[in-house]
Amino acid sequence: MELAAKTASNLGKTVILNPAPAYPLPDSLLSKISILTPNQTEAQMLTGIKVNSPETAHLAAQHLHKKRVEPFSH
Repeated sequence: MELAAKTASNLGKTVILNPAPAYPLPDSLLSKISILTPNQTEAQMLTGIKVNSPETAHLAAQHLHKKRVEPFSH
């Protein structure tokens, strides 16, 4: 998975990852992801932040952005 994400990212492609089922992912992979679609459990697994409100979801998203997962824009 990491090689595919790295190759696609290096070619300027959009890399979408649905991190299900929830398990830890290395920062080296997360840094290649363009769009990440975690649910509450997956977001908690990836960040250590219990997501149970819009505020904690925002904190988890900020944490993932620090790992270089880019914010999604339309």
